[in-house]
Amino acid sequence: MGIAMVTGSSRGIGKSAALEIAAKGHDVIVTYKSNLEAANVVVEAIGKAGATAAAMPLDLTDVKSFSSFKESLKTLLKEKWRVDSFEFLINNAGVGGFSLYSDVTEDYFETMYLTHFKGPYFFTQTLLPMINDNGAIVNLSSATTRVIFEGTSTYASFKGAVDVWTRCLAKEYGSRGIRANSVSPGAIATDLTDLDASPEFKKLLTEQTALGRIGRPGDVGKLIAALISPDTHWVNAQRIEVAGGFNV
Repeated sequence: MGIAMVTGSSRGIGKSAALEIAAKGHDVIVTYKSNLEAANVVVEAIGKAGATAAAMPLDLTDVKSFSSFKESLKTLLKEKWRVDSFEFLINNAGVGGFSLYSDVTEDYFETMYLTHFKGPYFFTQTLLPMINDNGAIVNLSSATTRVIFEGTSTYASFKGAVDVWTRCLAKEYGSRGIRANSVSPGAIATDLTDLDASPEFKKLLTEQTALGRIGRPGDVGKLIAALISPDTHWVNAQRIEVAGGFNV
């Protein structure tokens, strides 16, 4: 068993992934941006499941903070687990949002860029020396890289970049036995997507999904947990869509 870090795991898909990973016997580092209380709820749930967890604050838009995060992580690993490295990194943290191309501002573009691509890119670069050989990286992408909706030009572009970057990681770190895959969720009901606020859009998504429903965080969390398992040791450099057969 190993230690997994799941970014943005105080809620939604990240929370589900953290709990599913813990259910498989791994310990988990939960990161959160501002809601420590929610992160502690996840830590407590993981403890009840028989694994060990800890929470750490992380702001992916503040790239300059990554070096200090790394030092704090070293201290945490030594004090809590008596190790100096970990096995699995799940880059899940993100923000939602739709903006028509004509309405995209530099501020909106920059926020999406930092959160979904530049932040994870340099965060992973910072932590890779601490990831054990034969570990695994899972990056969250999106089904919007395949199925285009109006208002997703920024989000989908950076998620597309994540898919390419993931394959590069798999190529460059294969010599260390580190696998890298991207998971691309379809429509998932979370507080981030807030699909209930738009019943017509939710109905459209449901009708376009072969399995006839909107996805749940657990649908994605289970796949993420599976991808760090030895059972999937030969799955590498892949973009795996988990969308119930969306728009097929």
